[in-house]
Amino acid sequence: MLKIQSIQASLNQIDETKLLDGEEIHSCLKSANNSFRAALKAGFPQKKQTKR
Repeated sequence: MLKIQSIQASLNQIDETKLLDGEEIHSCLKSANNSFRAALKAGFPQKKQTKR
């Protein structure tokens, strides 16, 4: 999650006119950050053990 935030901070320092699809990149990173946070809040599911 920190790497996503680091990338977002770095992109904020770049002139938007010099980035191709800058808005799309920001949107993708925001979505990835939100998804990752939601997954962490949900916790890690326990693996079901199968009988052999």
